[in-house]
Amino acid sequence: MKTKLFTSCTTFLLSLLVTTFALTACSDSDSDSDNNVNVNPGLPERAYKLDWKITNEDRQNVVMDKTMNGQLKCDFDQIIFEYTSVGPDMKTPVRLTGTINMPRKVFTKEVDPRHLLILTQWTHTKYTERFSLEGKEEMSLLMTGYQGVIAISSDLYGWTLTQDKPQAYCCPEITAVETLDCWDAAIEILKSKGYKIDGLPISNIGYSSAGMLAMGIQRFIDEHRPDIQVSFTGVGSSPYDINDVWKNYVETNYTGYVCSFPLIMVAYNETYKMGIDYKEIFKEPLCNHIQDWILDKKLYTSDINKNIGREKKVDEILTPAACDWTQGIGKKMHDKFKENSLCDPSSTWQPSKTTQFYVMHSTKDSYMDWHVSEKMANFLKARGCKVITDFEDYGDHNDYGGIMFAIQTCLLLETSDNQEDSEDVKNMVSYLMNEVKNNPELRSLFNK
Repeated sequence: MKTKLFTSCTTFLLSLLVTTFALTACSDSDSDSDNNVNVNPGLPERAYKLDWKITNEDRQNVVMDKTMNGQLKCDFDQIIFEYTSVGPDMKTPVRLTGTINMPRKVFTKEVDPRHLLILTQWTHTKYTERFSLEGKEEMSLLMTGYQGVIAISSDLYGWTLTQDKPQAYCCPEITAVETLDCWDAAIEILKSKGYKIDGLPISNIGYSSAGMLAMGIQRFIDEHRPDIQVSFTGVGSSPYDINDVWKNYVETNYTGYVCSFPLIMVAYNETYKMGIDYKEIFKEPLCNHIQDWILDKKLYTSDINKNIGREKKVDEILTPAACDWTQGIGKKMHDKFKENSLCDPSSTWQPSKTTQFYVMHSTKDSYMDWHVSEKMANFLKARGCKVITDFEDYGDHNDYGGIMFAIQTCLLLETSDNQEDSEDVKNMVSYLMNEVKNNPELRSLFNK
């Protein structure tokens, strides 16, 4: 009788412990903030298991089928999967989703892949805009059969399985950890399926907000992942130092992208639990619509811009306190942005000297002042890195500027990877360079 009682009690206690762990793993609570267990997020030595699970073996897609009468049409396939990573506190396990994307002939193994690519999505606000859902425009040009790219991308925290949580927008370290967990899971999946990926050159690309995140991924790899050698990192038109962008907005009393204020400030307030009342930093009507315009993820950026008022001046959107970074709420935000700067002079990061960097920003970009990219490029140069800069007048952020970045990165991805270059890719780039000068449809490819 005692033996049965002991066994029953033991079983109950074990069940209770398992249940408690499961509840803790799914919680965003900070109740264990005093627990100093090192989970090594984003590292091969992580304390949690990736436990990847494929949810779609072959999702067929197409890009640019309606551009230039289908002349640039690219058919590609996706493997969609779930994996375990951590939330913004860098310790609470969460389930996220990711995608492996490749041209059809690479997917079917008719041709071997030629590149591995870490691809980060740019600014999105509607819950459907993820690669595993409806998003795909960042794939344009990269999914040509000529280049033979396998692109790996995380949907990140705040999307898909964690859609009810705020996105960690422009938070580079969090994005890097979740992306590297996604990368490791994807590599395991590719190897399990017999793809020939050993020894392939690795690249890392991001435009707009994704450029900041791509540079954050580069920093994390340089500091924590010596097992990953990045051949090429291409970034364009990005807020590498948010304070520089914010100060320029205030000083000029202008931005061509009014939704940038709530996207960045709300993300930081929610992600880092800063406790700021939105009425302290935003004027009406924005301060009263943070939930339905931003956090609910029901609107595209174009809708948010329209709701705020595209032509509004900065001092019509931000309160005086949010325009003063020397004291109060403004200084609190300034200090948090500084912590996340990727090119602050006080940074101890030594970027890889073997990686080829490409930093691009159109001088006519109205979304943010191009000098922030010049600051990033100078930061890399001062540390002895190989840097190609491109600060020409390519028009605005989503027009000529976006397509020029895409074309240039296709070429540099090819020529920076220490392998036999593809003449087909070079020919494609040459063709696009000529077309983009005179073809309004191509120049506005990313401005739909």
